[in-house]
Amino acid sequence: MRIIVLFLAFLQCFSGCLAAVVGLDFGTHYAKEMVVSLKAPLEIVLNPESKRKDASALAIRPWADQDYLERYYGTSAMSLAARFPSMTFMHLKSLLGKHYEDNLFHYHKEHPGLHFVKDGSRNSIAFPIGDGESTLSVEELVGMSLRQYVERANHLLAENHDSDSVRSVSFAIPEYFNQAQRLSLLDAARLAKIRQPYLVNDAIAVAIDYASKKRSFEPGKKHHYVIYDMGAGSTTASLVSILQPEDTSLPLNIEFLGYGHTEALSGSTLTLAIYDILENQFLQAHPEIRTHQFESDHSAKTRLVQAAEKAKLMLSANSEAPVSVESLFNDLDFKTTVTRAAFEEYVADSRSLVIEPIFTALKTSFENDGQTEKLTVKDLDSVILTGGSTRVPFVKEQLEEHFGSSLISKNVNSDESAVHGAAIRGVQLSAEFKTKPMNITDRTTHAFAVTVQGTNEQQVVFNAGSVYPKTTTLQLPGSGSGSDSKTNTLHLELLEDEKAFKNIDIQVDSKIQVAKLNNCSSEVNYNVTLSLDSNQIFDVDEVVAWCSAPKVQESNENKDNDTDSSAATLPTEVVVKQVIPFTAEYTNVKQLTED
Repeated sequence: MRIIVLFLAFLQCFSGCLAAVVGLDFGTHYAKEMVVSLKAPLEIVLNPESKRKDASALAIRPWADQDYLERYYGTSAMSLAARFPSMTFMHLKSLLGKHYEDNLFHYHKEHPGLHFVKDGSRNSIAFPIGDGESTLSVEELVGMSLRQYVERANHLLAENHDSDSVRSVSFAIPEYFNQAQRLSLLDAARLAKIRQPYLVNDAIAVAIDYASKKRSFEPGKKHHYVIYDMGAGSTTASLVSILQPEDTSLPLNIEFLGYGHTEALSGSTLTLAIYDILENQFLQAHPEIRTHQFESDHSAKTRLVQAAEKAKLMLSANSEAPVSVESLFNDLDFKTTVTRAAFEEYVADSRSLVIEPIFTALKTSFENDGQTEKLTVKDLDSVILTGGSTRVPFVKEQLEEHFGSSLISKNVNSDESAVHGAAIRGVQLSAEFKTKPMNITDRTTHAFAVTVQGTNEQQVVFNAGSVYPKTTTLQLPGSGSGSDSKTNTLHLELLEDEKAFKNIDIQVDSKIQVAKLNNCSSEVNYNVTLSLDSNQIFDVDEVVAWCSAPKVQESNENKDNDTDSSAATLPTEVVVKQVIPFTAEYTNVKQLTED
């Protein structure tokens, strides 16, 4: 608890700040939030039912012939899912940044009744609302939920007679989130009027929480940990190191070193496995009912998914789980029992996926990058478990079988470690309060490149494993290469993992450029400054046109008459530069406009 005590001490000794910070673990199935202010240091924000976590759900219920719509959040929304399956929007995190034509079979299976439509020209997912003539995008729905979290935190502050209000929100998100997913979440945060959003690698958040609870680290020794997170949407393994310098007055160093993940094994896939078992049992008990008849009843499917989720939780502590659903379909009641043995037999092919992300994280370690030797299990101090599905018995058995029970660490709260670390990280990034310093080194697992259209050559800008935030400047070819001779536009593509996601059009014939570079003695060249910012957004910051031009000769009275020989060595040309305009457009899922 040493770091927590120091964190609070430093927090309280700084005054004059009027902004609070929220850490938000915006999970696929559940969300947890923690607020930090002078009067509420590291305090969990409870939901309206006084629970420490809330369901990631929003329901919109029409009233009075759809002239009035009412919103419900969290647990209240979940209770309406069976009655209003087409108007209950759950687990929207998995839809952020997705194209409306993407294959989302598992999402549709878990959320029957929801109908996807195209959100205008943005190619993102939207849902018909009310009479069907209006739609709401994923970002708008998520923005409503985010605004609710901010209002709950502000309400808690008011109850504590705290004059602060929430300005910054630090989101714990998976490292694998791509550009579209990150931008989509940032759009939702803007709609929620969050002035300063931060996207934090959830493994870094857990590492911060772990470091804050461990009493001490041997000075000068680098400790290696795998943070294993099996959540509702995916299973991830992150390799991190923690180092306390020999000079213990220096800050603790936390570094992200490697990553592995799979979406083929998660809490949702396990829930759907039990759903399949239950559906098969119900149809076998009622052979007169055809599969397509049952699956066309969205309310029945939703209730069976809910029953499967409850059974999964029960099987984590018991060898069998009773299931009872009244009037499931055609007024038929459904009662059965699911055994852990039957469940584990059904998901037997998934057992090998349990440990796969860990070995991927070790194999792709960025430490000593370029060398043949990689870290192995023997180099690990422990495997830190987080995420609710790590409680599933066969998951725990697989981990202990391959790594031994002594290597499995249970020093963190698997439900709240990410939100606690995100809150501390948010305070560090926002600088709203003075805190105990901590050096964080985060890395991207994606590779970012740029191409000049017409050259078909990719130039890597940031390799996978690059530390961020970071900027760099590249020199592009002149206007004769990769440019449109008719419009005098230089076209660039930004790529993430070799997939183009954004077009940049540089106006090489702009009036401001022509006016400044009208006396060039060489071809005009272009330097483009690219950045990978603290939210891991890859973008163009600036484009500068430059060329060599004859130096303007000084008047005779300013010349040095005594140094004729040295005057001959003075440069006759200078470099002339001009910042020039450019436009940008996303090629797949487009970001929301200000309008």
